[in-house]
Amino acid sequence: MSPEPAKEVVSPDNISLKVEPAFAEAGKFIPLNIKIANVDKVIISGIPSTAYLDFGKKNGNGDWELTPTDLSSVKLMLLPNYNGKLQLVVKATSQLASGNTHTISEKLEVTVSAEDVMQIFQKEFTPVTFWQKLLAGILLILTTVVVAVLWFNVFSEYGALSSKQAELRFKLPDGYTLRSGPVEFRYEAESGKERLIHIGPIDKERKKILIGLLSKMGNIQSDDDGNDTSKSQASATIEESEYWSAIDNLTFMSHSENSIVLKSLLLLAGLSGILGVQIRSIINFIGVACIKNSLDIKRWWPWYILRPVQGFLLGLLAVLIIKAGIFLPDGSVPSGTNWWLAITILVGFGAEDFTERLRLVSQAMFGKTK
Repeated sequence: MSPEPAKEVVSPDNISLKVEPAFAEAGKFIPLNIKIANVDKVIISGIPSTAYLDFGKKNGNGDWELTPTDLSSVKLMLLPNYNGKLQLVVKATSQLASGNTHTISEKLEVTVSAEDVMQIFQKEFTPVTFWQKLLAGILLILTTVVVAVLWFNVFSEYGALSSKQAELRFKLPDGYTLRSGPVEFRYEAESGKERLIHIGPIDKERKKILIGLLSKMGNIQSDDDGNDTSKSQASATIEESEYWSAIDNLTFMSHSENSIVLKSLLLLAGLSGILGVQIRSIINFIGVACIKNSLDIKRWWPWYILRPVQGFLLGLLAVLIIKAGIFLPDGSVPSGTNWWLAITILVGFGAEDFTERLRLVSQAMFGKTK
């Protein structure tokens, strides 16, 4: 569309006003081309309440008043999503030699087309080249491989720590024997090398089971769980008290490196969360880079960089929250390393779903923000 010819109106005492249509891009200042001669002030009406001029002052009725100096570089700003045509009315007023005022007016058309808005949207997208896609894909795969190698190393270390053997020199009293118990526990009866051995940490329930394994030959009473209930600790014999004391010491020894095991578990949970988000990132990368061909590295690079950090933190948080029984309806907490690893990897893969659950839980506990 070519601009309309400039209009000029000559009034008494050689007053003139000339305007030219304006064509604009949404979200940018729009220069208003207004030329005057022998004019004292200019009033522009029709400007929306959400728009403004960078010069002049706004009157109470919504009109804008400008001086001749303001017109030299005045610009109009509309909302970024505005498109269409805007009809402004420009009035120029001058004091005549007779003492009367004379006003002339012209219509000023401002056009912001929908096509301009689309062009701005398209400028936000920066298509990548083949080599940029290749580099991004290689970096994504290398990051995943490095995390996988670290994961296997930490998993091996955690397995070694969690299955560490605790040993205590102890000889069963004469006339007593040990019944068959957990596979992680055994008694070495070789003469001169008698000892109690347990693999892995001993919790409260396991300790109770181990204490119940001691029985006097020919006098065994047991409950449904196989624990000896013939004696209480208060009425135990000297021999039984010695065994119970040995189990206490064995329990303490089994937890000697408990802090290291916990740190390894949390590190393993964080790395599992990263593996989950990396799997999801690879799937998303293939979708936008190959299938949709709409990868915009300039816009989305923070997303790819921060997702591993997000996965690590969510993996740690998942272990703590599920351990507390918040997400489990019956409050039970499953055990087993494989179960924890599967959960943390799924948390990383479904990071958006997990964070949404977190939001719901926080709203249920603390209420919604008003």
